[in-house]
Amino acid sequence: IGRSKDPAAGLYLISEPISSPGEGGLNTDSDVGTAQSLCKLPFASSFSEKIKRTRLKSAHVLLNQALSKLDTSSQKISQTKEENTFLQHQLEIVHKRAGESELCVNELTTQARELKDENCQLKEEIEDLKSQVQFGQQNRTTMHLQLTEARENHKVSQIALHCAKEDANELQQENANLTGQLDNRREQIRLMQEQLADTTTKLAASNRQCEHLVEELRSVKTETKPPFRSDTFQTGDSLHRGPSDRELDKISRNLTRFEPTPGGSNDPCAYLDDIEFYLRKYSDATIQDKIYLIKLSSSREVIRFIERQPEVTRRDWFFLRQAIEREFSDYTTQSGLIVAMSVKQGRHEPPQHYYYRLFQAYFGTRNEPGMEEDLNFKSLFLQNLHPGTSHHLGVFANPHTATINYLRELAALGFQKQKQFNPKSSEPTVLVTATAEPSSLELEGAPNPRFVGPSSTTSFPSRTKKDPNRVPSNKPNSNEPWRSWSGKEIKQNERDSENTSGSKTNWHRGKPKSAESSAVKVKDPQ
Repeated sequence: IGRSKDPAAGLYLISEPISSPGEGGLNTDSDVGTAQSLCKLPFASSFSEKIKRTRLKSAHVLLNQALSKLDTSSQKISQTKEENTFLQHQLEIVHKRAGESELCVNELTTQARELKDENCQLKEEIEDLKSQVQFGQQNRTTMHLQLTEARENHKVSQIALHCAKEDANELQQENANLTGQLDNRREQIRLMQEQLADTTTKLAASNRQCEHLVEELRSVKTETKPPFRSDTFQTGDSLHRGPSDRELDKISRNLTRFEPTPGGSNDPCAYLDDIEFYLRKYSDATIQDKIYLIKLSSSREVIRFIERQPEVTRRDWFFLRQAIEREFSDYTTQSGLIVAMSVKQGRHEPPQHYYYRLFQAYFGTRNEPGMEEDLNFKSLFLQNLHPGTSHHLGVFANPHTATINYLRELAALGFQKQKQFNPKSSEPTVLVTATAEPSSLELEGAPNPRFVGPSSTTSFPSRTKKDPNRVPSNKPNSNEPWRSWSGKEIKQNERDSENTSGSKTNWHRGKPKSAESSAVKVKDPQ
C-alpha cells in the first residue's frame, strides 16, 4: 500500500500500487475494470470533488498503463504474425525440398538398381580376374624360377667381373712396379756406364801390370828347378766359377726344345723357368750362359730375335726375358673364368680328359703351387660335369671342404657307375681342345705341340723314331698295371671299359684340326 499526497488539497489518498507493464504483477483486465468502476461513481457521492479528481487521475494513469500494455501486446501479436508468415514460408521451402528429396530418392533407387547390375557384372569380372590371377601365379612361379637362374648367372658374371677387375688392378700394379723398376734400371745403367768408364781405365792399367807379371813369371820359370808350371796361375777370366761349356751342353739336352709356331700353343714362361731351374746351383752363372742355353735349345727364329735386341737388353736377363715373353707368347688363347664356363664334360668323355680341358681353359699358362685348389675352379669342375656323372657324386662333393683330387676320384667313380648303367654306348668320345692349330701341312717328324695335361719338361719322341720297347697296339701291356691321374692302379679290363667303341685315336696323340677353338687368349701387348 502506497500513499500519495495532493499538494493542493493537503490530503492523503490510499491507492493500490501500479506495477509496470513489464513486471507482470498486475492483470490488465482487472485494472481496466477498476478504472471503469471509478468512472461510474455517482456524481452525488459522499466524496468531494477533490477526491474524485484524484481518483480520475489515477484512473487515467491506469488507462494509460492499460493502453501501453495493449500496444505491447499488439506489437507481440504483429511479431507472432510475422513469425507465422516466416514459418509458413519456411514450410513451403521444406515442402519444396521434400519434393526434391523424393525425386532424389527416386534417382537413388534407380542408381541402386544400376549399381546392383554393375555389382553382378563386377562379380563376373572378379571371377574372371581370379582365373587370371591363378594363371598369373603360375606365370609368377615360372618367372621366379627364371629369376633365380638369372640371379645365379648374374652372380657368376659378378664373380667374373670381380676377377677381371682384380686382374686389371694387378696388371696396373705390375705396370706401376715395372715402370718403377725400369726407372731404377735406367738409373743403374747410367751409374754402370759411369763405372764402366772408370773401370776401363783401371782395366788398362791392370792389363799392363798383368803383362809385366807374365814376363816376370816367364823369366822366373827359366831360372827355377824343377821347371815351374805356369798353368797353375790363373788369370781373371779363369777364376769364373760358372758352368762350363760341357755342363751347358748337358743341360741343353735335358731342356725341352722351344720352337714357337704362329698360332700354336707357345709357353715361353715355362721354357725360361726351366733354364733358371737348371742354373740355380751355379751362383755365378751369367746372362751369356743363359743365352748360350737358349741358342742350344731353341729354334733359329728365337736366336735371330735375341741378336736383334739392343745391347742393354742383352746384358740384362730381366729385360731379355720380358722381350722373349712378349714376342713369342700366344695372344690368341684365352684363359679365365668366362672361358672355363663354356667347357663342359661330354656324355662319354672321361673325367680326367674333361679336367685337363677345364684346367687349360681356366689357368692357361699359369703354373703355381696349389692353384688347382681355387674355390671357383672346383665349383666349375662340379657344375660343368655331365648330369649322368654328377648324379652319382653324393653329398660329399662339396667344393668348400673337399680337395680337387677327392672331387676327381668321385667324378671317376660316378663315370664308372654311369657306364655300368649304360654299357652299350655307341656315341664316340668327342674332345674339344682349348687351343686352335692352323690346318697346314707339316713335315714328318716336325715338332707338333700337344696338350697332355699339366706342362712337363720332357718332350714326346718323334713319330719317325722307332722305339724298340714300344707295343704296336694302342692298348698297354695287360701284365703291367696302369695308374690313373689320381694315383690308383686300374686293371686291364677296367681300362678297356673306359675306351669307347667309336674313338679310334688316343687323346694325347694329337688334337683335332679345327680353325676355331673353345678358348681364345688375348694378352695386353704392354
